Amino acid sequence: MAESVQRFFEALPSRVPAENTAGMTNSYLFEIRGVGSWFVDVRDGAVTVREGEADADVRLAMSESVFEKLVAGEQNPVRAVMTGKIKVKGSRAAAAKLQKILGGASAAAGQAPPGKETLKAALEERSGARLGPLLTAEVVWHGGAAGGGDVEGKDRVLAAWAAGGSREVTDVYLDDLHVVALATVSGAAREAIVMHLEEDGKATQLWVLPSEHPNLAVFLAAEEARARSRFDDADLALIKRFFGDNPVWHMGGKTGWAQDKEGIDTVIATFQGLKQATGGTLELTILEVFADSAHALSHVRLTADRPQRPDKHMDVKEINLFHLDDEGRAYEFWGIPADEAERDSFWID
Repeated sequence: MAESVQRFFEALPSRVPAENTAGMTNSYLFEIRGVGSWFVDVRDGAVTVREGEADADVRLAMSESVFEKLVAGEQNPVRAVMTGKIKVKGSRAAAAKLQKILGGASAAAGQAPPGKETLKAALEERSGARLGPLLTAEVVWHGGAAGGGDVEGKDRVLAAWAAGGSREVTDVYLDDLHVVALATVSGAAREAIVMHLEEDGKATQLWVLPSEHPNLAVFLAAEEARARSRFDDADLALIKRFFGDNPVWHMGGKTGWAQDKEGIDTVIATFQGLKQATGGTLELTILEVFADSAHALSHVRLTADRPQRPDKHMDVKEINLFHLDDEGRAYEFWGIPADEAERDSFWID
């Protein structure tokens, strides 16, 4: 395996298409446990590699088996980072672009998660009998222990879940990478449950986001600025305060808008483009917001018309899920609509 890893990194500069990394300036240290380390430097389409330790924007540690699957195209790099198979230290924004270097399976590859009704019933049941089969054996509930510590392993997670309050799940949203459920706890407090999914559709990481958190003030100001759609200097400052310099925007779906957008200027231009494409009719109504140290989440309603297509009207609820770095700034976004087909039909001519 060590020889094949060496050969892969030697050939990497010639394997990565220049268009994949055009405009990209990031450095990566790949640490393959038990094998070695390789420094990969990306500078606007040019990729250079050298073996050994070096300072990099992001350090990526993984096992031999995970690396082998990445190289074979059997493991999606984005999913591997999200589910903890690749341990990340440093710039999360750089890690979000890993697929541009390694390629591999698409972000949506994998088995579909359980249906919404199955998830709702499992999350409401305190015994864990229905939730257990939906979790991997190594699942981690971040912040699930008393005092905010992590709970690791399915049995421990289920025990901690059973010890919590009763939940009434009001909404469930899902794509191939996430489950997001909105719930009322013990008849009072509101929370958002976020799960990151493995290829088999089981959850390997779990968070419960409260409706009050220090990260919420900056996040809510940015979402309100985006909802106003003025994009004047004051609102752009609020948006940029929340986003990192190089966020990755995953709109999802099967339309031309579904392509990933990178960089704060490109993301803002996308906001402006959506407004223009709807003749200024696009309205974003914020229903609820949640946050913790790793995520910010807004539950929104999107309505819009297309002036050139009077038969087109959109009225759909959506989860806007932001992944946050250690400074509380968004480096990645995922849009998860209640009905992706309805959203797509609005944008498809």
